[in-house]
Amino acid sequence: MIKLISILLLLLGSHVFAEPKILLSENKIGTMEIKVGMKISLYSIRNAIRGPYRIRHEIRDGMDWPSHEFVVETWEGEELFEFISFIKDPKEYESAQVRLDEIVIYSSEIQDQYGVYPGMPISEASKIRPDMKFGSGHMDNYLGSGKIWYMLNIDWSKIDQSKGLSPKEYVIKSDTKISVITWPNFIIR
Repeated sequence: MIKLISILLLLLGSHVFAEPKILLSENKIGTMEIKVGMKISLYSIRNAIRGPYRIRHEIRDGMDWPSHEFVVETWEGEELFEFISFIKDPKEYESAQVRLDEIVIYSSEIQDQYGVYPGMPISEASKIRPDMKFGSGHMDNYLGSGKIWYMLNIDWSKIDQSKGLSPKEYVIKSDTKISVITWPNFIIR
């Protein structure tokens, strides 16, 4: 009996002190309200995203524009997600506060408001969100709607395309997994 009580207390204790998972919705990530164009900074993100996370800022070169990227990662270095602000004017390189353009979710530790996460088979996600739109970029394909989109790397050679289905139907029937989740738009690469 004492062992059973000890085990229950241990389980309850670990549940009480466990960090809650961060959820992405159309207008929040965790407890942080988000909207396109809002001002963000390293300071504002650190204050909003609490927990055992490291947040770093870097400037990366992109195909169209360079960008400020605020990466939220574990102390072990696993990138969970990032806030992106495109630099369209050279003056923006030195800005401490920048406008929010995109959020990209990399880790299965972060879910969206529907319970979908990177690494989930798109066939499962499509059962949760059956009304998603499908499209193609240069290197990726995407499914989604509203402000939450799923990027997919599809190996079309592994999909039997002889049944006369639409590309969206082929993808859903394949074993393709979600690469990343993006907000508020899909990424065209």
